[in-house]
Amino acid sequence: MSRIYGLFVATVAGYRGLSAEAVTATEAGLFFGPDAVTAGLADAVGTFEDALAQLAASLSPVAPVMTARGVSLNPQMDCSMTTQPDPTAVSFPAAEAPGATAQPPVVASPPAPQAIPVASHTDAVEIAQLCTLAGRADLIAGFLEARATPERVRSHLLAARAEASPEIASRIDLQAPVVSADAGHPASPRNPLLQAVKKRLGIQ
Repeated sequence: MSRIYGLFVATVAGYRGLSAEAVTATEAGLFFGPDAVTAGLADAVGTFEDALAQLAASLSPVAPVMTARGVSLNPQMDCSMTTQPDPTAVSFPAAEAPGATAQPPVVASPPAPQAIPVASHTDAVEIAQLCTLAGRADLIAGFLEARATPERVRSHLLAARAEASPEIASRIDLQAPVVSADAGHPASPRNPLLQAVKKRLGIQ
């Protein structure tokens, strides 16, 4: 028992960056809210939406674009502004300009690649709610990382529930042809899963 307790203390101390003495001093107590942060057992106190927003931001960090003059949010505009000709300058033909030398053409640098858009806050909350209601909260991070839409998540969860329920799956006619392209949509009346549920309930 002492060996298992020692392994537990070492694991908590290693993951939380605490000393073994600090973990032992908690005496296996329960800490909530600011008390958990003060004890070093939590990083911050926030809502479920705050956690989702932080997770979505950590999955797709946007690197700032640096220029020689500092930080620029639009390198293409910055380049065009620095290459504008001076309207007060006197124009000379190349052959008549005294001491003129051939200048290399100015090549505008290509625009920086745009960051891949992430799922909106509303979509992330809806995806989390769908997975939680389906009892598959372990899939939330994977769906957010894959930038799946709520419709795709809903279809995936319905298909997984149908496969896990032999009673519903046995009533789906696998030989029935697909009537149209929208038959796979959960709300379509031609969805085979929806038809199987109606057949089970005796609804025509």
